[in-house]
Amino acid sequence: MGEGGDWERSDTDCSQRRLIMLSNDFLSSIKVVGFDADQTLIDESFSLRRRWQETLERFSHLSGKLTETFLSIFDSKGHQYKKHLSDTLWELNISENHTDHIINFFKSTRSTEECLYDGVKDMLLLLRRRGFRIGIITDGRKDYQEHRLKVAGIYGLFDFFYYGDTHQKPDPTFFRRCIENERIKPHELLYVGDHFEKDIEGALAVGAKTCWINKDATKISQDVIAFKTMYNFYQWLQRV
Repeated sequence: MGEGGDWERSDTDCSQRRLIMLSNDFLSSIKVVGFDADQTLIDESFSLRRRWQETLERFSHLSGKLTETFLSIFDSKGHQYKKHLSDTLWELNISENHTDHIINFFKSTRSTEECLYDGVKDMLLLLRRRGFRIGIITDGRKDYQEHRLKVAGIYGLFDFFYYGDTHQKPDPTFFRRCIENERIKPHELLYVGDHFEKDIEGALAVGAKTCWINKDATKISQDVIAFKTMYNFYQWLQRV
């Protein structure tokens, strides 16, 4: 029994060493790490929910159940669902004539608190300590994202920013601009994101390496690493 246990531990140790070696190989060429912002570093649903709550409380005279009904739909459908408000007004039998007024008020609000995913700030600090240049490549417009990154307390950690005012992922222009301005080769960029078509395919198309944050930790090629969460990515970085 003792010898068998030793062999099992030896096999496990060898597997872990091979994994670390492969991880080191993957990172060996990387000089710059770019990040998507929403649903990668920042939980966008958190601040959107707060802003909608603030907005609908201003219109509580339309119905005492306005906020409660909207947030129930928001929580069940997710923040990317496009009909939260229309569904709410329909359910409460409120005229859609109020829609524009409510939306305009919502657009005038700004987030006062943002929620980072676990491990994000420590992960960014670790990359900086190791000498990587790090930055943001996001579809979000500059005025919207810059404010939120500052509220989240991570704006000052980045070396560069590319916002979605003129380009949208997966447009390769986004990634090529970063590669050209950072004076690196495509395979020296690691891009981290959660959206397969926009983030992963977009970056792979210009020859960059990618890290795909997805709930199944699905890995699709040798140029892609995958983790279920950003915290898992941070744990991986600590080991390599």
